[in-house]
Amino acid sequence: MRNSKSYSEAEALKLHLIDVVAADDNALLAALERTHHQALPRRERDAGLYPRDHRSHSPSTRERLLTRLTSPTSTCFFCSAAAC
Repeated sequence: MRNSKSYSEAEALKLHLIDVVAADDNALLAALERTHHQALPRRERDAGLYPRDHRSHSPSTRERLLTRLTSPTSTCFFCSAAAC
């Protein structure tokens, strides 16, 4: 790659590089559902593509433990403790 460029969200929308900008998962699903519904026949629109009550879930104990073990802070701690 010789050249690269980054775009702000407004520029990306204007240039049609992206379709929507959303603050969180629920807003993204709602925006995608509205966009997708406009392109579908009425019968398929009424079927509903996404769950209405989509909520984020908390990470499991395993996921929290793995996140902490693989963080750079933990790695530095374990390496320094092993050197002693």
